[in-house]
Amino acid sequence: MANALDYVDWRGDLSFDTVPVNEIDKYIFTCIGKPDYTGIIPADDKTVTVNEAVGSYFATHEDAGDKLGLIASASTLPMLRKIALSDRFRNIKLSGFINKIVVEKTEQFSALTVFSPDGVKYVSFRGTDDTIVGWKENCELAVKEVVPAQSDAKAYLEWAAETYDGPIIVCGHSKGGNLAVYAACTVSEEIQDRILEVNCYDGPGFMPAFLETEGYKRMKDKITTFVPYMSIVGMLLTQVGRLDVIQASDAGAAGHDGFTWDVFRDRFIHRPELSDASKIFNAAIDEAIADMDSDERRELVEEIFDVLTSTGAFTLSEFSEQSLRKSLELANQFRKAPELRSFLLSLAGKGIKSARNKKSL
Repeated sequence: MANALDYVDWRGDLSFDTVPVNEIDKYIFTCIGKPDYTGIIPADDKTVTVNEAVGSYFATHEDAGDKLGLIASASTLPMLRKIALSDRFRNIKLSGFINKIVVEKTEQFSALTVFSPDGVKYVSFRGTDDTIVGWKENCELAVKEVVPAQSDAKAYLEWAAETYDGPIIVCGHSKGGNLAVYAACTVSEEIQDRILEVNCYDGPGFMPAFLETEGYKRMKDKITTFVPYMSIVGMLLTQVGRLDVIQASDAGAAGHDGFTWDVFRDRFIHRPELSDASKIFNAAIDEAIADMDSDERRELVEEIFDVLTSTGAFTLSEFSEQSLRKSLELANQFRKAPELRSFLLSLAGKGIKSARNKKSL
């Protein structure tokens, strides 16, 4: 099936006057901020075009190849090359880029603002990057009431609303989707009134208490969570807003990549509900997490990332390059981690139970 890359080939020569902004354009706007544009896209209200930003990025990252890291979509950089040369996207303005990593605080955050030709400002939050600290913060969404990147996202949205005029759409993929929802639900009512939509692309959800907040209740009808047919990441914790299931060419974790989502003309191909496999897995993991108290969850996260950081690696790419001997040592450390071992055994048991319950219906 076709995907968003094919869409750029089909529609790249058509202006937004000819074909208005649609849901595929919105996803592409969300993905523009995946690379590190530090020193390329201004951090203030000054702007550069997509063509300028992407051209400068590749000029200063000649060894970038087609990958941003071990877990990043292999389609992101090819997509950027395509849109930078397309009549449709090349002159779109970008502004307010920020990229922040603070290992000591378990903090990884990045955002930028995209100026859509229809006058809407897209405040786009990047998801978890290749850094180990970013993935630890991602896991801490199940442990902490607020993680540093969520506070950063709120502050950035407040800054963007003060800096730029006009209506706003808040968006993000993966952890970036969680940040988009959190920011939109915690800013002032005055800013919320300017927000047209909050688009979360397969981002993890929230602890149940978040859904009881006044900010969420005000914004919930503007929130859409897009997930692939066999979603895993996007169904973690409690989901928010309206759930929109998309057909994907890849299953399981690979379907987290939005460039595997099937496209027909200028829209995604939608499904009425999640796959049975997704429902079974997510029922099992939700139950396994619910059985743990906050201290056990915290210990689980610490165990996993203590082992990862013991290698001296800063990114998952560096971690994956460990020698065979080192990899065997790490595997042995993981096996000995008590909370991880207990969680995996619980998850396996609950997965079998969920599958049996589903089969008996």
